Amino acid sequence: MRNVLAYDIANKTGHYASRTQFCELVINNDYKGIYVLLEKIKRDSNRVDISKLVPADTTGDDLTGGYIIKIDKPIGGSTPGWYSNYAGYPGTLIRFQYEYPDYTEIMPQQKVYIESYVDSFENALQASWFTSPDSGYKKFIDVESFIDYFILNETSKNVDAYRNSTFLYKKKITKGGKLYIGPAWDYNIGFWNADYCLGYATSGWQYQYNNVCGTAGENNVPFWWTRMLQDPYYKDALRCRWEELRLSVLHTDTLLNKIDEWALELDEAKNRHFTKWPVLGTVLWANPLPIANSYAGEVVNMKNWIQQRLTWLDSNIPGVCTLSGDNELTNGSNAFTIFPNPTNNKVTIRLTETTEKITAANVFNLYGQEVKVFKIAPTHNAEIDISDLAQGVYFIKLNDNNQLISKIVKY
Repeated sequence: MRNVLAYDIANKTGHYASRTQFCELVINNDYKGIYVLLEKIKRDSNRVDISKLVPADTTGDDLTGGYIIKIDKPIGGSTPGWYSNYAGYPGTLIRFQYEYPDYTEIMPQQKVYIESYVDSFENALQASWFTSPDSGYKKFIDVESFIDYFILNETSKNVDAYRNSTFLYKKKITKGGKLYIGPAWDYNIGFWNADYCLGYATSGWQYQYNNVCGTAGENNVPFWWTRMLQDPYYKDALRCRWEELRLSVLHTDTLLNKIDEWALELDEAKNRHFTKWPVLGTVLWANPLPIANSYAGEVVNMKNWIQQRLTWLDSNIPGVCTLSGDNELTNGSNAFTIFPNPTNNKVTIRLTETTEKITAANVFNLYGQEVKVFKIAPTHNAEIDISDLAQGVYFIKLNDNNQLISKIVKY
């Protein structure tokens, strides 16, 4: 259920993750129990939607994408790839592996290109000007995907997060050209299913894994997350996205109801499964304590852990939700007020004498993208309807030279 939950969250936050189906497996009349049927990660218009890269693509725009790489345990010894120039933790190594094209098919020019691109991203992130939108790290990556990936991994407190089963893909320059992180993969020891390295704790940061457990060979957390959290823009955008998702995909009731739905779906099959595998009440690797004596008890334990984890994150996700694009948004002059806030349909903008001549209001999402424009009649009060917008955090900007802006929450 943990993998299914993680992929469901990823898909609902707008990113491809493997589609899943619970099933019961029988091989040669031998019942094997409940399994999850899911898609492998591969380049495909319905999976990782990047351009096909063939051996002849060694120059120009064709060379720039698409690629899939990963940070993961080596398979059968040393899997071909390259090392980062930067340690994630003092003295540690970060190794990237070729996923697409496969290491047996990728051409030398393609290796040089993708390695150089990742190097450029890391160099920009380490530079003193790393916060610059034009020459810093944001030039090279899709920041939104990194924010959502961070939220998923910290919500699940997946012990493997950031350092194993961590995929990235790069699009061709003519299709955006940036590096994305994902798809999400391998969350079987997330959501309270690891008894080591504080994976069981509802508090603490998973991106600080190496601070807790020390080095892990070549499987260490890159420095990216610590560094990006030093960027005020990234922190504030992270906080905004967290608040937005807590109203919808990561709302406590949404998650708990989904778990109950799956538990009900598996209710009959679970009896056959645990007859085949009588492990209830037994400590298995790497189950944290306490161990429930029933399937229902295990579900309750996981739900309780998720509630406590969300509460901790509510209090500890850094930043202040006052960003749109790269500009700080404030309404410190109290030149206008908005009510009710939060709202689910209409809001009233109350203007003062200094702003009553404003004739339009622009609505932006938390990434600075304009989603609606309203004309305002010359009056002290103006009503606007945002009932057609999705749940989330938005900013209302009045067309004043001072860029008067206020945050509003749509539920």
